Amino acid sequence: MSPIAVYVWRILHDEETVASGVEFESFGIDTNSGEVKVDPSWLREAHDDAPMLPNVQKDSNVLIPPYRVHLYTSPYVHIVHEAMRIPFAGFDVIEAELDFYPYMDRFESKAIPEDALLLVVGELSIDEGTPTVRGTDDTPFLIANCDIHDVRSNLLRRALYYVIFFTGALLLGLAVLPTG
Repeated sequence: MSPIAVYVWRILHDEETVASGVEFESFGIDTNSGEVKVDPSWLREAHDDAPMLPNVQKDSNVLIPPYRVHLYTSPYVHIVHEAMRIPFAGFDVIEAELDFYPYMDRFESKAIPEDALLLVVGELSIDEGTPTVRGTDDTPFLIANCDIHDVRSNLLRRALYYVIFFTGALLLGLAVLPTG
């Protein structure tokens, strides 16, 4: 088993996210009732089948359309650890596989260590006798290495940001409309 349970990553070109995803191996969490397996694969599905890192393909300079929620900044993932940022020039494996610009592009990741305390929300099912938490169409999957109060605070801050942004855009749109 890896010392990292799950990590989200993104590739930046000129400080713009051009690819984003999540990597994980099979891992579980200990509960009062025993171990529960965690399956974060729903995160990939919820973000337009976000690629696994080895499957990222570079097509021109842009992989992801702008103005989209990237898995790295998803409201379903709350990782409070400091992000690790590596220039591609110092990351030979990915540079060789993905053919990015070594001095302009960056690889950034945030990880949850295997033995960290986790907050996991999803649908509980039994797979071959093993309790498993995963996301479904009815029950989204959320993973965090902070408590529920921090998650709520983060989500409220994001909602406020979007309300202010869209209100500003609406007011700007109304201001430029012809007064006929």
